[in-house]
Amino acid sequence: MSGLDTKLTDLANAIRTKTGVTGPLSLDDMVVAIENYKNQVIASDTGFIQRDIVNFIVPDGITKLVGLYDCRALKSVVFSSSVTTIGSSCFLGCTAIESIVFPNTITTIEHGVIQSCRSLRSIKIPSSVTSINPYAFLLNSTHYSLSDIYCEFPEGAIPDAPWGAPESTIVHYNV
Repeated sequence: MSGLDTKLTDLANAIRTKTGVTGPLSLDDMVVAIENYKNQVIASDTGFIQRDIVNFIVPDGITKLVGLYDCRALKSVVFSSSVTTIGSSCFLGCTAIESIVFPNTITTIEHGVIQSCRSLRSIKIPSSVTSINPYAFLLNSTHYSLSDIYCEFPEGAIPDAPWGAPESTIVHYNV
């Protein structure tokens, strides 16, 4: 291995350590990871933590998004095609986010993904989802605005709707 190859391998390994990305990294993937890091998106054992980020692009290679805790300014998330699971408490305390559209790569939504998201008005769930925790959309707040959950699957396909959301939330099927 040449000196340059060794340095690139070391850089890729450092990026994996900081971001939690697994598998091979292209140079483009490295640039995205470095940009996120420069913007103070910090990977920890529990996920990404950065309190004043407004827009977040999930890097390729992340299969389980496990935390954007207390990102109070967060307005949007662009999911990479590698994300298949939205982890427990993923958007905990993201008080500015108004809408979440999960991509068609998501198969699993875990417990409490939107706790304390008091501005959240709607969620769109793709037909690729096969498992939603019965308390996935528990808001844990008396001040909530979640009014609609849009599902690309038929009623009854996934039990326990509205999955912990307030009873006033309307679940729309086959949308």
